[in-house]
Amino acid sequence: MTPTRGYVMALEPTEFIELLRESFAGSEYVYTHGSCYPLFKLLAGLFPEAKPFYANGHIITYIAGRFYDINGEVSGEGYEPHKEADGCHTNRFSLWDNRWECPRCDDITMYGELCT
Repeated sequence: MTPTRGYVMALEPTEFIELLRESFAGSEYVYTHGSCYPLFKLLAGLFPEAKPFYANGHIITYIAGRFYDINGEVSGEGYEPHKEADGCHTNRFSLWDNRWECPRCDDITMYGELCT
Protein backbone atom coordinates (compact mmCIF):
# COMPACT_ATOMS: atom_id res chain seq x y z
CA MET A 1 0.00 0.00 0.00
CA THR A 2 1.39 3.41 -0.97
CA PRO A 3 0.99 6.22 1.60
CA THR A 4 -1.34 9.01 0.53
CA ARG A 5 0.14 12.50 0.45
CA GLY A 6 -1.67 15.78 0.86
CA TYR A 7 -3.26 15.28 4.27
CA VAL A 8 -5.39 18.17 5.48
CA MET A 9 -4.63 19.40 9.01
CA ALA A 10 -7.95 19.15 10.83
CA LEU A 11 -6.75 21.14 13.85
CA GLU A 12 -6.06 24.81 14.29
CA PRO A 13 -2.57 25.67 15.60
CA THR A 14 -3.89 26.39 19.11
CA GLU A 15 -5.69 23.03 19.22
CA PHE A 16 -2.57 21.11 18.17
CA ILE A 17 -0.38 23.06 20.62
CA GLU A 18 -2.81 22.32 23.45
CA LEU A 19 -2.68 18.60 22.66
CA LEU A 20 1.12 18.69 22.54
CA ARG A 21 1.36 20.69 25.78
CA GLU A 22 -0.92 18.22 27.55
CA SER A 23 0.91 15.18 26.15
CA PHE A 24 3.60 15.14 28.85
CA ALA A 25 4.43 16.78 32.16
CA GLY A 26 7.00 19.52 31.75
CA SER A 27 6.25 20.27 28.10
CA GLU A 28 6.03 24.01 28.77
CA TYR A 29 9.49 23.97 30.35
CA VAL A 30 10.98 21.86 27.55
CA TYR A 31 9.62 24.08 24.77
CA THR A 32 10.67 27.31 26.49
CA HIS A 33 14.16 26.18 27.58
CA GLY A 34 15.93 25.05 24.43
CA SER A 35 13.34 23.37 22.24
CA CYS A 36 11.36 26.35 20.97
CA TYR A 37 13.06 25.98 17.57
CA PRO A 38 12.19 22.26 17.29
CA LEU A 39 8.61 23.27 18.18
CA PHE A 40 8.68 25.68 15.24
CA LYS A 41 9.97 22.86 12.98
CA LEU A 42 7.14 20.60 14.16
CA LEU A 43 4.53 23.30 13.50
CA ALA A 44 6.08 24.04 10.10
CA GLY A 45 5.68 20.37 9.20
CA LEU A 46 1.97 20.64 9.92
CA PHE A 47 1.45 24.20 8.72
CA PRO A 48 3.82 24.78 5.75
CA GLU A 49 3.25 28.56 5.80
CA ALA A 50 4.82 28.79 9.30
CA LYS A 51 7.73 31.21 9.79
CA PRO A 52 10.08 31.50 12.78
CA PHE A 53 10.42 34.80 14.68
CA TYR A 54 13.10 35.48 17.30
CA ALA A 55 13.67 37.77 20.32
CA ASN A 56 15.39 37.44 23.70
CA GLY A 57 16.56 33.87 23.15
CA HIS A 58 13.13 32.56 22.18
CA ILE A 59 11.61 31.41 18.90
CA ILE A 60 7.90 31.81 18.26
CA THR A 61 5.99 30.64 15.19
CA TYR A 62 4.04 32.88 12.82
CA ILE A 63 1.10 31.17 11.08
CA ALA A 64 -1.61 32.96 9.11
CA GLY A 65 -1.23 36.32 10.83
CA ARG A 66 -0.85 35.01 14.39
CA PHE A 67 2.06 34.07 16.65
CA TYR A 68 2.38 30.87 18.71
CA ASP A 69 4.63 29.09 21.19
CA ILE A 70 3.93 26.16 23.53
CA ASN A 71 1.56 28.37 25.55
CA GLY A 72 -0.72 28.90 22.53
CA GLU A 73 -1.27 32.24 20.82
CA VAL A 74 1.19 34.89 21.99
CA SER A 75 2.07 38.49 21.16
CA GLY A 76 4.67 38.92 18.44
CA GLU A 77 5.67 42.34 19.74
CA GLY A 78 9.44 42.77 19.66
CA TYR A 79 10.05 39.64 17.59
CA GLU A 80 11.88 39.73 14.27
CA PRO A 81 11.95 37.19 11.43
CA HIS A 82 14.53 34.51 12.18
CA LYS A 83 16.88 33.21 9.48
CA GLU A 84 16.90 29.44 9.88
CA ALA A 85 20.22 29.17 8.07
CA ASP A 86 22.13 31.24 10.65
CA GLY A 87 22.33 28.27 13.04
CA CYS A 88 21.30 30.37 16.02
CA HIS A 89 19.13 28.79 18.67
CA THR A 90 18.91 25.36 17.12
CA ASN A 91 20.01 23.49 20.25
CA ARG A 92 17.64 21.03 21.85
CA PHE A 93 16.45 20.57 25.39
CA SER A 94 18.09 17.63 27.13
CA LEU A 95 16.13 15.67 29.71
CA TRP A 96 19.38 14.23 31.05
CA ASP A 97 21.15 17.60 31.37
CA ASN A 98 18.13 18.97 33.22
CA ARG A 99 17.97 15.92 35.51
CA TRP A 100 14.61 14.76 34.23
CA GLU A 101 15.72 11.34 33.04
CA CYS A 102 16.40 8.53 35.47
CA PRO A 103 19.88 7.07 34.79
CA ARG A 104 18.70 3.63 35.94
CA CYS A 105 15.54 3.15 33.90
CA ASP A 106 15.45 6.09 31.43
CA ASP A 107 11.97 7.10 32.58
CA ILE A 108 11.19 10.79 32.60
CA THR A 109 11.07 12.00 36.18
CA MET A 110 10.18 15.29 37.76
CA TYR A 111 12.28 17.10 40.36
CA GLY A 112 15.09 14.55 40.34
CA GLU A 113 13.02 11.69 41.78
CA LEU A 114 14.94 8.57 40.82
CA CYS A 115 13.81 4.97 40.96
CA THR A 116 15.37 2.88 43.71
